[in-house]
Amino acid sequence: MKTVAWEKINPISPFYLLTPQDVYALAEYNRGWKITDIMLVNSVGIVTARDSLTIQKTREDVEKIVNDFAFLPPEEAREKYNLGKDTRDWQVALAQDDIKKSRVKQNKNNTINRNSIKRILYRPFDIKYTYYTGKSRGFICMPRNDVMKNMLLGDNLGLITVRQQSQSGEWSLVGTTQDMIESCAISNKTKEINYLFPLYIYPENETTQDRKPNFSPEFLTVIKSKLGYIPTAENIFYYIYAVFHSPQYRQRYSQFLKIDFPRLPLTSNNELFNQLVIKGEKLVNLHLMKNLPSTPITKSETSTTANLPLFNGEERGAIHYQGDGKNEINQVKYNTTHIPHPKLSQR
Repeated sequence: MKTVAWEKINPISPFYLLTPQDVYALAEYNRGWKITDIMLVNSVGIVTARDSLTIQKTREDVEKIVNDFAFLPPEEAREKYNLGKDTRDWQVALAQDDIKKSRVKQNKNNTINRNSIKRILYRPFDIKYTYYTGKSRGFICMPRNDVMKNMLLGDNLGLITVRQQSQSGEWSLVGTTQDMIESCAISNKTKEINYLFPLYIYPENETTQDRKPNFSPEFLTVIKSKLGYIPTAENIFYYIYAVFHSPQYRQRYSQFLKIDFPRLPLTSNNELFNQLVIKGEKLVNLHLMKNLPSTPITKSETSTTANLPLFNGEERGAIHYQGDGKNEINQVKYNTTHIPHPKLSQR
């Protein structure tokens, strides 16, 4: 065994990994703020237990299917919609009862409450619709209403990320939404259940003026000590989003990002903070398919423009291709924009 190049490993709390780690980068990384300590209200995404029944492409599809499903005999509904056997947390009869109880009281006909048809981010850039009452073990198995209601009571932004990444390659599991999310909204791997962190927490009376940013007091205190002021909630969100998309951040802390929630480094440099806010806002808008450029991205006489169709009723601007061709995409390649990396500092 003298020919084996042994390497001494010193497992470190809390994960005690039996693989070599950059202890200096780990110590630096641990000085950042874990996202669960920044945005205290969060949960995994919605689990429907029966996607094919509960998630549909359009509001009209939801209305048609739910109106039909709710008023069929349970066994007939089970067979028609291929629902399989009941489980502890999802049963045909309970799902039907949830729909019936959610109907508008003044509604004399056996029709559902259309106001309960809501948008949901099902997969990346894939907005679909569901019938949402917020009741657990109803039409939706686990609706996560304590968190998801904040995406329904008023305008909001949500950060999506995971606790661990099982797939190989660089960590990349972070996204954003203006809607509720399904539990696999940005990744469909078994171990990569998606978590939603709403930017604002709304009271039940739905008054925008009473909403509160979902940031812990301790985090805001440290932000103020770094910058001398507390930025707007949106700017903090954009800063977080930019850092989590930074190639330098992802490469430097790749070992640690895959085993727990991401941590956020804070900067005392106000100019750097504002630069990252601008980049983060652009990324958020792009990932929400909002405010896409309507003029060529680069100057070229060969550029051609492919106008996009409406996206959920909103104009998306245009996508511009360089060179000649039919504007057909045959292969997708990704190129990350350089984002400066703020130096980690003591909390």
